[in-house]
Amino acid sequence: MKATLYANFKSKEELIDAYLEARHQQAFAAIETIAAAGGSITEQVDLIFDHLAALTAEEAFRGCVFVVAAAEMPDEGRPAMRWARAHKRATVDCFQRMFANSGLRDASSFAEQITILYDGALITSVMRPESNAIAHARAAAHALIEAGRR
Repeated sequence: MKATLYANFKSKEELIDAYLEARHQQAFAAIETIAAAGGSITEQVDLIFDHLAALTAEEAFRGCVFVVAAAEMPDEGRPAMRWARAHKRATVDCFQRMFANSGLRDASSFAEQITILYDGALITSVMRPESNAIAHARAAAHALIEAGRR
């Protein structure tokens, strides 16, 4: 098996880079599908947290692969940190586009706040599964929507 891996990848770093790129494409496709679905801001937020609920319910789910990889390999020049930052930036950028015409006073800040709730729910659902993190994050997002409309 190791010989096969190194026949396709020159190093462990190259393998990690390819794996994280593939995971980014997969995860980002799901987020882009949510963005393309349209609907009201409440419906969009619900789709985001429905996606997280489905993701965290999978038996193989062990947390955000990008956070885990960056924690294991925190050096700036390595693929794990590069992909973690790129993925998290792409997520907030997508949310900013998604909410740009939402009618909220500050849609850009709202997108940042949703991203923090999204990431926090992913981490908390692994560390404290009993916390009902996704439902709490969804409720916080709904409160943010209401506050942003005032």
